[in-house]
Amino acid sequence: VGFFEEGQEQHLKHLLDSRANLLISGPTSSGKTTLLSALIAEVAERVICIEQMPELCLVAPAISLFERANNQEGVGKISSDQLVIEALRMRPDRIVVGEVRGTELAVMLQAMNNGHSGSMATLHSRSLAEVPNRLLMLGRLAGLERELTEQLINGSVDAVVQLGRRNGHRKVIGIAKPVMVNAALE
Repeated sequence: VGFFEEGQEQHLKHLLDSRANLLISGPTSSGKTTLLSALIAEVAERVICIEQMPELCLVAPAISLFERANNQEGVGKISSDQLVIEALRMRPDRIVVGEVRGTELAVMLQAMNNGHSGSMATLHSRSLAEVPNRLLMLGRLAGLERELTEQLINGSVDAVVQLGRRNGHRKVIGIAKPVMVNAALE
């Protein structure tokens, strides 16, 4: 059983080639990181990847940056949102956040909205219908008002690729354009 339905692979390749900003969404073990690694491998550009821990399979010219916890003295922490800010100073062609799960959402959306096209991230969500509410919740965790979260998503995220499992196989369930009006996707 194939990972893509008819036309999905070509549509995703077109989105990648046109430098669309993508969110890859799905539940645990649906293939988000695997698909993200494959997409990064398709671009021969300077991709700066921000991860909590090393999971993405990267080859040069892609570069990885990793979060760091406090040391024994309680200092030295480096968070994902700090890494996104630092990545902006590294002349990236694309920025990738391995998993959006908190305050890094605000910084990532601002980077996408300010012209860092072709950026990508993964997001935990069980379905396309749940993605808008998940994004609103993460926006809230990042300290953003609902209206600002909606504006940033509408202005910066070009497509959500939803992954899932059908008959025990990982699959692309759908690809949609997020339109944050009353938490819906088109």
